[in-house]
Amino acid sequence: MSSLERFAYPVPGIEDLARPVRAALEAQLQPGETARQIIFAPGQDQPVTSRRLRDRLSAWLSWQRTPEWVLLLTDERLLVAASPEGASSPQITMIPLADLLWLELGTILLHSWVAWSWASAGRSQEQRIYFNTVRDDLFWELVNTMRRAIIGQSGRPQPQGDRDFAAFAGLPFKFRNLIPLRVLFPGEQAQAVVYQPALWRRRLGVFRQQRAPTTVVALTRDHLVVAQDDLSNVRAAYGLIARYCPRDRVRGATLERAPGDLWLNVTLGLGETEQTLRLLFEPRAESALQDLVAAMRA
Repeated sequence: MSSLERFAYPVPGIEDLARPVRAALEAQLQPGETARQIIFAPGQDQPVTSRRLRDRLSAWLSWQRTPEWVLLLTDERLLVAASPEGASSPQITMIPLADLLWLELGTILLHSWVAWSWASAGRSQEQRIYFNTVRDDLFWELVNTMRRAIIGQSGRPQPQGDRDFAAFAGLPFKFRNLIPLRVLFPGEQAQAVVYQPALWRRRLGVFRQQRAPTTVVALTRDHLVVAQDDLSNVRAAYGLIARYCPRDRVRGATLERAPGDLWLNVTLGLGETEQTLRLLFEPRAESALQDLVAAMRA
């Protein structure tokens, strides 16, 4: 198998796609609508954990093959063609950028994904595309272009200026560097930052289980950003997961207290569609979270 068959790669133009995919995408393009970026992402073997077995022993895994994907980004929409093995024609999903609730890009070693949620007919829908981390640059470009498009739709100017390192001083090295260098745009300033180390519990008095990964929540003019480690039952954490919630999709945030826990509940919405993001913190983070909630309301 060649590297082009294992890893995602950019496609110069729609005419370079396989005929069934090209025909299916061209049928959905509107007059004058052109591609800004096209990515081909080959299928990946992904582990699937049975919920019942996971509760008993998380190492019991099965595997499934994801479809081949073609992502075509225009000025206003993302068109996604999914071609499962053996299918004669692809399935097309069309996502107006104006309907996006959040975007996410995750990387754990060579395992990566890009995901999004959007409002459709009063309900939220989600989609996740897996790819090999070797070409994560293509997907960072995709996510950043979509983020800039959403900012442009709001009428606000694009962020410009220096990177904001000061707001993340004192955080673990990975977050202190990767958030300003990779997760945020140059000139995107953090108005509030809350850090939560990984939360653990013991099962049967012996085994440690991670309840929540290390998390950093940052509020900027344009986004509520959630940066996290992967959820793991080992001390080592690899990669980074970044979720972007456009600021004008954030309808409200509340703190929910429970014995020994504190939850941040963030309501995202467009029209009649709402979705709640729940993040677990220790009670000692309450003061910082109150400042974050107040900043979101300002």
